[in-house]
Amino acid sequence: MLNYKYEKMSGFTLSNGSYFMDFLTAQEGRETPAIWVNDVYYSYADLQARVASAASLIHNQGFHQEKIAVYLKDDIDTYVAILAIWSTGNIYVPIHPSYPVYRVEQIYDVARFVAAFHLPPSWEMASNGSVLNWNLGETPILPGEMPKVREYGTDEICYCLFTSGSTGVPKGVQISYANLKAFIESSYALDLQIAPGEGCLQMFELTFDLSIVSTLWPLMHHGTLYHVGNSSSKYTEVYRLLEEFQIEFAVLVPSVLNMLRPYFEEIQLPNLKIIGLCGEAALTDVMMEAKSCWPQARFFNFYGPTECTIYCTAYQIPPENCLDENGIISIGRPMHHVQFVIADEEGRVLEPGSKGLLWIGGQQVMPGYLGNEGLTTAVIREIQGQRFYNTGDIVRLDDLGELLYLGRADQQVKINGYRIEISEIEYNVKNALESPCAVIAVRDHKGIDRLVLFMLQNAQHTESVVQSTLMEKIPRYMVPERVLMLDEFPLNSNGKLDRKALKQQYESHHL
Repeated sequence: MLNYKYEKMSGFTLSNGSYFMDFLTAQEGRETPAIWVNDVYYSYADLQARVASAASLIHNQGFHQEKIAVYLKDDIDTYVAILAIWSTGNIYVPIHPSYPVYRVEQIYDVARFVAAFHLPPSWEMASNGSVLNWNLGETPILPGEMPKVREYGTDEICYCLFTSGSTGVPKGVQISYANLKAFIESSYALDLQIAPGEGCLQMFELTFDLSIVSTLWPLMHHGTLYHVGNSSSKYTEVYRLLEEFQIEFAVLVPSVLNMLRPYFEEIQLPNLKIIGLCGEAALTDVMMEAKSCWPQARFFNFYGPTECTIYCTAYQIPPENCLDENGIISIGRPMHHVQFVIADEEGRVLEPGSKGLLWIGGQQVMPGYLGNEGLTTAVIREIQGQRFYNTGDIVRLDDLGELLYLGRADQQVKINGYRIEISEIEYNVKNALESPCAVIAVRDHKGIDRLVLFMLQNAQHTESVVQSTLMEKIPRYMVPERVLMLDEFPLNSNGKLDRKALKQQYESHHL
């Protein structure tokens, strides 16, 4: 087993219990702004009072280690609900407002959450009325101090995020408090902490695990979280907040930098200390151009599947001679509590220097998928006496111990940071529209990845009909932007669908 990793502050450990929620009971700095959302600042005192009130709703039911859903909104109540769930030792399950009822029913069938915050009436049907539904906007903030934050057993589950599933059913990724503790300690080993009062950008959908670090990191350090709303002008809002406010720490998906690239020289960010990219492959030329415009900031490329707790490898970008492969920046070395091997699909370790599948082990690897032991067994194997998760990513290790990303071994893609199983989209097309199909991801002239759906000619299957039908089955971010009709699908020499030919055909006619 290879042991290249970040070891700085390797002796630093956090105590068990409620360590990452201590800001809810701290008495110092209570007037410091904790969260900025919708142009309003909320102090730590205000946050503590709101969370205490919301937590009492949960506490009064005696819930512990129960799954509680949050219908996500762009407001303070959403963050309050999440923190209330954690402060009472329960399990946070995020529900995106763009999810169709069908998707919510699928999640409920797996999670069986006992309560929810802000669930709209149309979704209450998903649980047949068996779920408690709290609306904090209609709940008065009760006076009183924040009750003692419940201490956690490290094997207890902290959150469950549902990701795209190849069988047409979303997968519930369970992350424990032990996983999150290991991630936080690994982040301290990278020297990523910020000072009290400093600002941190939170641009991620709360169904995306990068939102966890962008939420907790500023609050744990008594900084200020700046929320980017979920709107069509999201990239513009990122630009505005970075420049207008004192943002010191920001994690972005690489596609954001791609969109901001024409304005790099105009964006003045003298206070930016740390910028990290994660969620997609980062392009060397874009990153280095950004780094030249903001030379005072430390740039990191982070990598990690949801199953390995937010991110688990890191590469700090040097001033020059950035390590890359095919224009994609290295994903670096494993973080402090992470191990890895490069192996084949069966977990057989390959010879040094070989390219193969990246298997991640260590304290950040999830306990397993919720209610799906078979799928857990398929992706987690024991290698050299330890549990390892098959990421499905192909890598190789260079002579200095840095991991180079070479692509995927399956049909999973990342679009704007969202992990999408191509086969889940195709499954829903075939079921709902009874038509053969194929989906590919293409990159446009701005470097942004798009989904394109190919179907056989059918007068009833117009682009608008196909897209509206899919919106009833899958989240909007999974619905292909283009739907193209073919007389027949191209086949390779083995008689199988030729996806490369489809991609070439699209690029030659539509880019």
